[in-house]
Amino acid sequence: MPRLLSRTRARCAIKCAFPATAALFAVTFGSVPLAYGYARPQQASQGGYLTVSACCSFGTYSYNEFNPNALGLMKNWALLPLAVEDYPSLSNFTPVLASSWSVEGQQLAVHIRRGVNWQDGRPVTSTDVYDTALLDGTNDSTFWDDISNVSMPNSSEVVFTVRAKESPVLAEDAIFTELYVVPSSVYGRFVTPSLKADEVAYYATAAVNAAAASKMPQEKAIAADFKGLASYDVTDVVGDGPFELSNITSSEAQLVKWDGYYDASKVHVAGVDYYDEANQAVYPLLTSGVLQFTSVELPAPLLRRWTATPGSEMFAHPTSGLVMAFNNQRYPFNQVQVRQALAYVIPRATMAADTYGTERDAAGMAEATPDGLPGYLQAEYLTPAEVAQLNRYPVDEAKAASLLESVGFHKKGGQWLTAHGQPFTFTLDAESGASDVQTAFSVAAEALGGFGIKASVEDVAQATLQADELDGDFSAAFEEPGGVNPLYVFDQELGTTNNFPALGSYAGDKGLGFGPTSSVPGLGMVNVSQAIDREEVVTPPGPVMDRLVWDWARLVNEQVPYLWYATKVYQLSYSTSQFSDWPAQTSPLWDIMSANRDAGLVLAITEGYLRPRS
Repeated sequence: MPRLLSRTRARCAIKCAFPATAALFAVTFGSVPLAYGYARPQQASQGGYLTVSACCSFGTYSYNEFNPNALGLMKNWALLPLAVEDYPSLSNFTPVLASSWSVEGQQLAVHIRRGVNWQDGRPVTSTDVYDTALLDGTNDSTFWDDISNVSMPNSSEVVFTVRAKESPVLAEDAIFTELYVVPSSVYGRFVTPSLKADEVAYYATAAVNAAAASKMPQEKAIAADFKGLASYDVTDVVGDGPFELSNITSSEAQLVKWDGYYDASKVHVAGVDYYDEANQAVYPLLTSGVLQFTSVELPAPLLRRWTATPGSEMFAHPTSGLVMAFNNQRYPFNQVQVRQALAYVIPRATMAADTYGTERDAAGMAEATPDGLPGYLQAEYLTPAEVAQLNRYPVDEAKAASLLESVGFHKKGGQWLTAHGQPFTFTLDAESGASDVQTAFSVAAEALGGFGIKASVEDVAQATLQADELDGDFSAAFEEPGGVNPLYVFDQELGTTNNFPALGSYAGDKGLGFGPTSSVPGLGMVNVSQAIDREEVVTPPGPVMDRLVWDWARLVNEQVPYLWYATKVYQLSYSTSQFSDWPAQTSPLWDIMSANRDAGLVLAITEGYLRPRS
């Protein structure tokens, strides 16, 4: 399973019918300046350039936003979203391209900001938004799971109709976080006369019967549209954002401030040098003062060096989960007493400390209460009184031994034997290349060995690990759920993506194998994967969501179908040596950056923050 699973993968239909390869759609560019078909404005004269880095490499990329190798950094810097989610809220947004919106019944009306132009001089209108929404539907964008129609009453308004029984709040969240508007002048040629009708029919069927939808002629027509769209050779990047692309190599992109941006007077950053290097190359760039902003993870020694660097600052926010998933269909992990015993033996705090260190703002931290939620969501959706009722599973070998003995286990010669008289041994599958997971799992294996359970760590290629987990061919394995919606976080582990998979080539397999029916506190006996699947897509924030989060947290805490052993910390390192006026660390902008780095950083720049020092 991927380390972060998406709703798109869970409901993959159209795009899974013809998996595109890099070789099919790749467009590779060298280190020469870009050629444009229209005049470019001159570089702004004031101020300096902000140097930013993510990680890895641009490598092979395409200027086509619908190509699998799309140049992702165009989003936010050059292509505006409708709005930016005010993380961790699911219902509050900062308007960007949308000036305002309103919900009446099942209709979400979005009003396009007036006075916004594309970088070729054309105005941004509702046609651009409408066409983008339809083109997104060819690639199974998940907001089409929530809507039944889209229309444009006039040149500045687009109306999305939310499906009956679906939550307008969650549909709004999906649309605003996924839809980056592209110019109809470039992509509109792929909006065929039948595309809207095809998508409306296809998604209506897919909402109730995915297997039937996959056999519809409309599915084949949509797939053909996407294939042509994704392979289209786009030579110009036409944006509407505060910056435009001026040059790019395999490891660096240069963006320049665009003076035609509708709110350009607030932007004090003249340009951006966007490095995309491997971590080992980023570290010296950061500590030498070349970089002013990066989200690259800093291991403990580098974290200490960074904090000693003049002008260094960091905003650290807990994010995705680090999870040890058990095969709930394989003996003896199919017994709750065994899973609970393992939770009492595995030293979560030591795993986090030995892997990430104990410094302030370290890249990972132990989760005090394993309830299937990261601490930031636990604090948001559970009350202190509720958390106090949960089992923290401190290391307690006596309790672990008592639980194992209660199901017929016994110890002989320092080794635990199962009720069948066999040595209790198993393998912990860690993802190859994930050194932090391998370190943490090695700590767990050592503790289990000291207790009398022989556990070994095996490095498994990510694709193999995913296949093994979905097939149910594992004992214990690493996974990394995450997100803002707490029900979605539960759904990533307990829903039909991973637990009794429902779609694709793994349909009918067991995956995690928890259930399929189980007694969920507050809900009673339910089909676990189907229940959490449905709740995740229809439950907006509010009292009902809070109650359901409490129900599922108790289930995970009591049944331990997987053990959330630590939470990854997202580190945002920034320097004040060349730019002043960064947002205060109490600003919500940092929370946004911790969930959507570029969106939050661009939002800060366009709100007037970050001024170059003279």
